[in-house]
Amino acid sequence: MKTTNKLFALILAVVMTVSLAACAKQPAGTPTSNAQEPTVASDKKLDLATTEFENASRFSEGLAWVTNLGSSTVIDKEGNIIYQSEFKVYDSCADFKDGVSWFQDNNDYSIIDKEGKILYQTKSNTEEDFERILAYGDGNFLTLRHSTGFNKDEYSLGAIDKDGKETGAFQTVTPDDTNGILQSKWSYAGDGLFVNVDEVYKVYDVSAGTYIDHRQDKNQNWDFLNFRNSNDIKPTPQNGKMWILISEDSPKGQYIAAFDLRSGEVGKKISFSLDEKGKASAAVFGTLCVCDGVYYDLSGEEIAKVNLYQGQVIDRGKFSEAGTAYLEIQDSNGDTYLTYVNKSGEQLFDPMKITTGKFEAQNCIHGDQFAMTEKGSNTVIIYDSNGKEVHRIDNVDNANVRSVDALDNDYAIIGGKYYFFQ
Repeated sequence: MKTTNKLFALILAVVMTVSLAACAKQPAGTPTSNAQEPTVASDKKLDLATTEFENASRFSEGLAWVTNLGSSTVIDKEGNIIYQSEFKVYDSCADFKDGVSWFQDNNDYSIIDKEGKILYQTKSNTEEDFERILAYGDGNFLTLRHSTGFNKDEYSLGAIDKDGKETGAFQTVTPDDTNGILQSKWSYAGDGLFVNVDEVYKVYDVSAGTYIDHRQDKNQNWDFLNFRNSNDIKPTPQNGKMWILISEDSPKGQYIAAFDLRSGEVGKKISFSLDEKGKASAAVFGTLCVCDGVYYDLSGEEIAKVNLYQGQVIDRGKFSEAGTAYLEIQDSNGDTYLTYVNKSGEQLFDPMKITTGKFEAQNCIHGDQFAMTEKGSNTVIIYDSNGKEVHRIDNVDNANVRSVDALDNDYAIIGGKYYFFQ
């Protein structure tokens, strides 16, 4: 019995010595990382030529989120699986930017890199305690936290980096503000600022660690500009500014202006007209706005003027890097046409009819290219801004395909399937 006790004591001493030595290598106070290795092996691959997904997104930095058979996956353009989630996350995942993406998987929010490694994951979220990522920009993830405890029920807004370390101080917000924060879409505005695009006067400043509410002038009705816009183009903040619509009671009127999200100052007010139906002749396309055919940048400077088809234009596009933009116009018969113009206001090709009575041609536009397909056809044709055919996709799997989900420089997404151009 004594021999057994001595042996047990010797083993215990050895274990304690090893444990203490391991602890000594970790300095006190050093944060631990919860980074995880990729979920799937990099040699797994999908055949993109034959796979039709429930949901397929655009590629960003060479990677895309796709959803199929109850789970979501990150793939590259060769079909290699980079990461696979256990759940569908297509409605709560972000494009890759600066080498990272974030997504909500079940109740947790995770930050992932381009190798498929989870860099940071929030603790299991409940109604009482949670941490939710709202937006990303320049290395900062805007995050809302809720903490409860003895005499404690606190909501706070701040920013973290990809490893979960605070980059912007967490400031306490009221429950009323919290409801607005959670129900709204947030966007990175540049210059260390995040903006609530549903309530544009509400801003979080990373560098100052402050939550700002610019709603002070009760004489003005601040509103995010929401006229008819094309595709998924909406006001895009840049360098700490974005376009807003201002409705004034005294003097009564409506204007578009660039809004400085940090200072709250309003730039040059640009007026616009209304047609006989009360529809505004104004729209916003990213960092540009157009009023009565005149395009302005966020400094309020005029960059182009397009006087063509006054009263017949029903939609416009932003100018691409090549300096062209599309016009969608409607004639007296109700048929719709599409053409492109340059910054001098010159038309680049004769308008192409995209509605023809029984047959409705759908269009999908990306920069200097647009896709067309007619109802009842399984062929999609890609045209450039001069109206010239540049790509053709024959025998699209979806019979009688009516629309192109997305278009990019080297591929189109149709019915959840990728079609790469030769």
